[in-house]
Amino acid sequence: MVLPTNNLNTYFTNWSNKDVPLTGLGDITGLYNEIIEEQYGAHSNNPSINALIVKDIPLTFINDIQSIVLYNRRNALYRAIGLVIELYNTINDPDLTQILATTNIIETQERNYRFDFPAIGTYPIENFQSVDSTITNIISDTNAKTEFALTNSNVDITGGLSCNSLTTSGNATVGGSLFLGDTNLTEDIDGLLTLDANKRLIINRLTSSSVITGENNCDYLNTTFQGKFGIPDSANDLTLSGTQINFNSASFISNSAGGNSGNHLVIFVNGTEYKIKLENAT
Repeated sequence: MVLPTNNLNTYFTNWSNKDVPLTGLGDITGLYNEIIEEQYGAHSNNPSINALIVKDIPLTFINDIQSIVLYNRRNALYRAIGLVIELYNTINDPDLTQILATTNIIETQERNYRFDFPAIGTYPIENFQSVDSTITNIISDTNAKTEFALTNSNVDITGGLSCNSLTTSGNATVGGSLFLGDTNLTEDIDGLLTLDANKRLIINRLTSSSVITGENNCDYLNTTFQGKFGIPDSANDLTLSGTQINFNSASFISNSAGGNSGNHLVIFVNGTEYKIKLENAT
């Protein structure tokens, strides 16, 4: 749906007293009359004006919006600097205090700005236009400064989502698979990690192929080992079975772990270092 041009309540104002219309220059409907001029259609020449409010737009779900396109005309492109677009529900929020969606503050001088919403993926690729003056089609991202708008409502996306960065202040639920590069995190993590009622992390299984060398720290780690814990790049295995630890090769610690070798197995308990002397059984 293209923004309707009839029966809209539009006025310039000062946001601190947003219910009081202020007079600008020109016909204010020129801001959305489907005519893109090189001259000013309307101008907030009053220094007290810092906001433009458009009311009585037909109710629309945020998730159904594909994009908002702002055309910045005339040579003075700097006039868009500092502008931000915000969406409200005037029925549920007549005082305009709950922002449903917003754009980032415009910081660069551009002729065209495009702010995409969740439904942008439903817009046919062949319908994007490269012509500056298009009013019936969404301008292509190569001809407009393009970014995603920020929404405070639940977002359902059908198909793929591609963006440079994604930030959420709430929970993100993935119904399908979540990939990090070529790794399917959903399949690899499912069944491996469990968070118990006390917010403690339990590793249900751990294989040598899952282990990364280096130091790993956590406050509480409950692990259940099955089989052998392989030492990377070595044929020396460490077997855990109950309370018994088996080194399957003498060279795991030393080629000569004798009584006079001075070799020790060092462990730390609550930050205290303990040494277990290694001696041959016979």
